[in-house]
Amino acid sequence: MRLWLAVMAGSVPLVLMACEGGASIGDHAPRCAPAEPSVCAVDVGEGLPQEITGRSDRESDSFGGSECGQGGEGTDDAAFVFTAPHAGPFTFSTEGSRIDTILSVREEGCSGRELMCDDGASRGEGTPSEVVVELRECQRVTVVVDGHDFWNTGQFVLRISGTEGNCGDGRDGDGDGMVDCDDPDCFGALCDGDSMSWDDGWANLEWQMLAEVNHYRSIGAVCGERSFGPAPALEMNTVLREAARLHSEDMGRQDYFSHTGLDGRDPGQRVRDVGFRGSGPVGENIALGASTAEVATRGFMDSPGHCENIMNPSYRVIGIGYVDSGSGARHYWTQNFGGGH
Repeated sequence: MRLWLAVMAGSVPLVLMACEGGASIGDHAPRCAPAEPSVCAVDVGEGLPQEITGRSDRESDSFGGSECGQGGEGTDDAAFVFTAPHAGPFTFSTEGSRIDTILSVREEGCSGRELMCDDGASRGEGTPSEVVVELRECQRVTVVVDGHDFWNTGQFVLRISGTEGNCGDGRDGDGDGMVDCDDPDCFGALCDGDSMSWDDGWANLEWQMLAEVNHYRSIGAVCGERSFGPAPALEMNTVLREAARLHSEDMGRQDYFSHTGLDGRDPGQRVRDVGFRGSGPVGENIALGASTAEVATRGFMDSPGHCENIMNPSYRVIGIGYVDSGSGARHYWTQNFGGGH
């Protein structure tokens, strides 16, 4: 199998739009079996979205060994068991906390392996921690809110949110009260009534690529002659995802491979045309020929320019579009990066 790659990075002036959201524990009928009682964490179930408040200085130091900050050793912490109500990405954040936090997501159990962590350091001192983790349906994780150092104990906020990943199942997948195409998480051909339907398998591959990308960002990488430390997980942005999908579809339908479409539009123009008003910079990776997210992402990581886009800590959101064109090299991938919502 042959893999072609192309990369674009740069700054495109865009209008900044702030994202605001409420938080409360969502209500729905549980779909997963109850969790076994935990001696180290509070079970918060599978409701979405959730906002959990508390004080870490009223707890004990039950967790340490994190790869973030100073590891959480010797600092009071609080832990919660969360059950994924469906497969897909889930965002955990400590926005609103009065302390400088470390946020660690671990496999279920008091001594579970750390899946991802963040201390907000790459975004500035005292910045809230945030991780996006891809979970299986009914998978349980232990979410630990720890202090950045010994002095950081006190009031914290833990926010848990999901994404309306399946836009045709008639269910409120993220607990925001909006279902399927009524939810702004859902967009594009499926919800716009376009003649091009979006295959569930294609969408699953896009989420798989997001998990691959965030894995590399969590461990750091060397891109050619540049070294990058761990970076915060990228969040799938629905508008950028629409731009990426439409570009992959256009390349496959018209049999070309380029950042510039046959209509002359470049990536910056395409993301503006679908309504992206998030902050810059913006960038784009494209690949042709790889049939799996793992192979395509590995190809990007082996190419310095693509690798730099993936590891760039200035990027906070991403849109991924995959298309199997059914002819020629067939498999088209587009990654659109942005600095924020």
